[in-house]
Order: sequence, then C-alpha cells, then structure tokens
Amino acid sequence: MATDILDGFIARRLKWESEFGARLDSLADLGSYAMAFWGMLSLEYAFCSNHANYFFIIIGIKILTQIVSIIRFQKFPSLHLYSNKFAGYVQGFFMLFYYMGWEVELYFTFMFCVTCVAEVEAILVLLFIPAMRSNLQGIYWMLKKNGRIA
Repeated sequence: MATDILDGFIARRLKWESEFGARLDSLADLGSYAMAFWGMLSLEYAFCSNHANYFFIIIGIKILTQIVSIIRFQKFPSLHLYSNKFAGYVQGFFMLFYYMGWEVELYFTFMFCVTCVAEVEAILVLLFIPAMRSNLQGIYWMLKKNGRIA
C-alpha cells in the first residue's frame, strides 16, 4: 500500500503520468489483491472460511468489473476512481488491523460494503463512458462535467 501511494505521488509530482503507467498500476493492484487474498487464505483459513460468502462476493464483483471492461473496450480497466482508492485504503487497513490482533468483525463488514460500492461505481462508469480512459474521478464528477449536476 505504501509503495502504491508513493509511486502515484511521484508520478503526479514529476508529471510522469501516462496511460501505460495507469494500466501498469492497475495490473499491480490486481496482483496485490490476489497476493493479499492468497496470504489471508493460507495463513488465516478459519477466518476466510467463516466469511467465505463475503470473499466470494468481493472476488466475483471484481471479476465482473474486469469482464465488463474487456467486453466493452477489449482492455482491463484503469479507472482509478476515488471510491476504488478509498476502498484500497480501507482494505489495507483491514489487513493491518487484522494482523495486529484487533477485533475486526465490524471493520470487515465496513470494508465489504465500501468495496462493493466502489466496484458497482466502476461497473457503472464502464457502462457509460464512450471510450476507455484512465484516472477518472467517479460518477459524480462525470455527471457534473456533463451538466447533469449543478
């Protein structure tokens, strides 16, 4: 999480942002999610099995986002919506809190809800944008830009 924040900060600060960099960052994010889930499954099987339905929904909705993007644009998404960034931070803090031994049941539910809302927003954005673009902010900003929100 720290290196993801740092590389984005450096790219913006030095004006090194590019479409390729945004796609590479999204691919790295997917790899991080996969490794975090694999680590959780390997090290904390009991927790994962007790919350299997939630994990299946999260994985399913993330896969659905990829499928919608591939069907519409023949590319993996690199939207970088604010909601997805926020969800990533919430997920990272969940892992931190969990491995620190804190009681995380309520926070896990919060993380689940934030993740689902962020992925639903990503799917809606993918359904309504005319062409694939990176580094969008979110639905609110799209509607505001198009004059649908004052």
